[in-house]
Amino acid sequence: MKLSKNFSLKELTTSQTAERKGINNNPNEDQITGLQNLCENILQPIRDHYAKPVTVSSGFRSPNLCVAIGSSVNSQHAKGQAADFEIFGIPNAELAKWIVENLGPDVPLHFSAFHPDWKMRDIEYTPHSTLNRSREIALGNGIRNVYLGNVHDKSRSSTYCHKCGELLIGRDWYELSEWHLDTSGCCVSCGTACTGFLEKSPGTWGAKRLPVSL
Repeated sequence: MKLSKNFSLKELTTSQTAERKGINNNPNEDQITGLQNLCENILQPIRDHYAKPVTVSSGFRSPNLCVAIGSSVNSQHAKGQAADFEIFGIPNAELAKWIVENLGPDVPLHFSAFHPDWKMRDIEYTPHSTLNRSREIALGNGIRNVYLGNVHDKSRSSTYCHKCGELLIGRDWYELSEWHLDTSGCCVSCGTACTGFLEKSPGTWGAKRLPVSL
């Protein structure tokens, strides 16, 4: 099934972990609609602009797959609204500028550390300094919400108000700490809305895992 001109449903649902553990990673109709919107509005425009392959390393994640990799079952990946991707040969600064100018400054950007696993254990971990530098480049080019992933770094994994700088959501991996948003999702200090799909109060699940029956 084609989700857009250059992206297929198979590409956005393929997972080595799901294959290895025998996990069903097939999305429902609503999740497929989310993936179509993701491809048509973000991935495809980026692909068209650079005329280079966009390599998706992680797209849709079923609840069982989220649990298997230690992710949240409420993540945007589980809704078909997020994808991890790379465009080889494109500098972070250039991509950040294009995102701001064409998609807007509120599109969240995550830089996730690679960690050796399964058939790629001969490749080294991504240095923390590389992630920090990438985040600073993206912020410096106007993206408001830039995060680090697969590392413990609370200050660079948390959400801040783009207007006053208030810490809005303290985050270390999957553990939440500070929550400085009102019930409408606005900064308690200056009233600026925080972009995203937000609950009225923070969750308490944290880094716990659920047993999965396959």
